[in-house]
Formats: sequence, structure tokens, C-alpha cells
Amino acid sequence: MFTPSFGITSIISRIGTISTMQRKDWREGAIILVACLTFTGFLYWRHLSGLLECLGFVAGVLGVWLATKENAWTYPVGLVNVGIYAKFFYESRLYADSVLNAIYFVLLCLGWYWWTRRRGDQHALKVKRAGSTILVRLGLVVVLTLPIVWWALIAVEGSIPYLDGTLSVLSLAAQFLQDRKFIQNWWVWIAVNVVYVPLFIWRGYYPTAVLYAVFLILAFRGHDHWKRQL
Repeated sequence: MFTPSFGITSIISRIGTISTMQRKDWREGAIILVACLTFTGFLYWRHLSGLLECLGFVAGVLGVWLATKENAWTYPVGLVNVGIYAKFFYESRLYADSVLNAIYFVLLCLGWYWWTRRRGDQHALKVKRAGSTILVRLGLVVVLTLPIVWWALIAVEGSIPYLDGTLSVLSLAAQFLQDRKFIQNWWVWIAVNVVYVPLFIWRGYYPTAVLYAVFLILAFRGHDHWKRQL
């Protein structure tokens, strides 16, 4: 029976025990970190991006990269990312994306718990495919939620409410699938990011557009890595 432990040392220990990353993975992570810092440092130096967006970029890339490696450190890093972007999107009047990141915060906390929970000597969650029943139920939730989100965005005069709301709801569905380690999450992320990249370019948020382009690449890599775990 699982007994929760909320000490900092215990939490860090539990996260560390599920890491199966090899030395080459950590080298790859270090290269990605250096590349992110170099890129965002240049943007900040050239006054092309604010510090908040730069920090969100770095945390976002690292968080998704850790998810591709099935490493639960993706969750604390992800919490930093969504906190930053919730503020960034709110200030940009992208209300759906701002609320989306606030909901992400809750889903990330749940995912952190699910990914680190143990049953005896085994981790409770393993990579698997979502069955048709789960996908149908999730699809119904998406369909029923969309009109509510559209209405709310129109009421607050949000930017392009229908597209913004649709991407937000699909992103939440993808996050739930990821939290439960269903491999289909990557295909939803791919579909969402394919739309987000040109959307952010059109809005003039170029660093964020680059971020979502990196997310797109990592989603393909994540799917390949998770597929080998089935």
C-alpha cells in the first residue's frame, strides 16, 4: 500500500530512483541546456525578448526533454515553466493560454504523484497505449468542454478565441495522457505544436515560436523513446 511522504529529501529521493537515464542522456541534456542559455542570452542581449520569456523557454525545453526520457524531473521543471508562462500569456491578453497554464499546474502535480507512486518495489505507472474506451471518454470531455471555453474567451474578448480555446483544450488532453503514460500523448502534442508554431510567429512571439518548434521535434523523439518501452 502506498504511503505518501512529503519531506523534501523523500521527494527528491523518489524522483531520483526512477531515472533510467544514461551518461549519454545527461550529456545530451547538458548540450541542450547550454544551447538554450546561449539562444535566450542572445535574444535578451539584443532586446528581442524579455527575461520572463527567456526563463520560460529554458524551463520549457528542459521539461519536455526530461519527459521524452521518461524522467519524473519533468514535473518540477514543468511547474516552473507553467508558472512563468501563465504570467507571460496573461500580460499578452492570451487568456486561454494563461488559464491553460494554471490548469497545467494542477495536472503536473497529479502527474508528479502518479509517476513517482510505487506499488511494492515497482513503479505504478508504465508506458502503455490508451484503450479505445479511455480515448472515447477523453474525446467526449474535449467536445463538451470546447463550447464553454469558446464562450468564456469571447466574453473576455480574448485573441482568436476559437483557435486559442481548441488548442488549449487539446493541450490539456495531451497533458492528461502524458501524466498517465499513455503513448498517444505525443501524437496530440505533435498536432497541437504544428499549429502553435505559425500562430506564435503570426503574433510576433518569435522566441516562443522557436520554443514550440523545439517541442514539436522533442514530441517525435519522445514518441520513439516511449515506443521502445512498450
